[in-house]
Amino acid sequence: MRWATIIIALVISVTFGVVVVMQKLALTRVGYELGHAERERNRLAEDLRRLNAEAERLSSLDCVSKRVKELELPLDPPGEKAKS
Repeated sequence: MRWATIIIALVISVTFGVVVVMQKLALTRVGYELGHAERERNRLAEDLRRLNAEAERLSSLDCVSKRVKELELPLDPPGEKAKS
């Protein structure tokens, strides 16, 4: 009877230990995933900032005017038809 109690206590202790270790491993894995997601978010935010700056630059009047001249497009006011 005494050995049975010791074996049951040992099995319960080992099971509890395994559960605790598995939880800590899962928490560590989630921490790494969170760090990866934060780095990806920061990279995407930087890409967005860079692309917005480029879009702003490309849509500036000077840039558009220069591109129109390079392509030799007619620059007519809106609503007027181009003269051919």
